Formats: sequence, C-alpha cells, structure tokens
Amino acid sequence: MGSDGSKTQSRQQSKKYPTMNAILAQSLIILAQTDISTQITSFKAFLAKILLLIGVAVVAYGGYLISRQGQTLEGIICMIGGFIIAMAVPILTWMAALGGITF
Repeated sequence: MGSDGSKTQSRQQSKKYPTMNAILAQSLIILAQTDISTQITSFKAFLAKILLLIGVAVVAYGGYLISRQGQTLEGIICMIGGFIIAMAVPILTWMAALGGITF
C-alpha cells in the first residue's frame, strides 16, 4: 500500500512541475529568438548597475576615511577609484566607439 501511494504521489508531482527537458527547451527557444546585440546591451546595462552600486560604496568609504579617520590621501584615492569603477562601462563603450567597435 505504501509503494502504490508513493507512485501516485510521484506521478502527481511530475504533472505539477515541468521536467528538466521542458525547461531547457523553453530556455533554448528564448535564446534562439533574441539577437546578440540585444543580449550584449542588456548585459552592459546590468553590469553598469552593479558597478554603480560598488562605485558608490567605494566613494562613501573614501568619504568616511577623510572625515572620520583623517586619512586624506587614502580617501581621495578611494574616491577616484570609486568614480572609475562606477563609470567603467560608459568609459569602455566610449573608447570602443573611438576605435570603431560598436556594441
């Protein structure tokens, strides 16, 4: 009786949740429909958002170093580094455009 109940339960779960093959097939269809330039553009936007957050945190830490610790040189270097991190994607896009590469 226990084995029959478990077989019925596993059949019900397989109907409820899609199989791995179905998930892979759906993801391949989605990837096949998109263009590589849109994928690059969306990845650049995602990367810019992440780097902006990191850059803001580094700039804030540089301000903390200057105001609370009194370490002016280290704070200024942190702020410059945070600005470069935050602006990395637009700077690289601009430099690539100067070389004739478009994303």
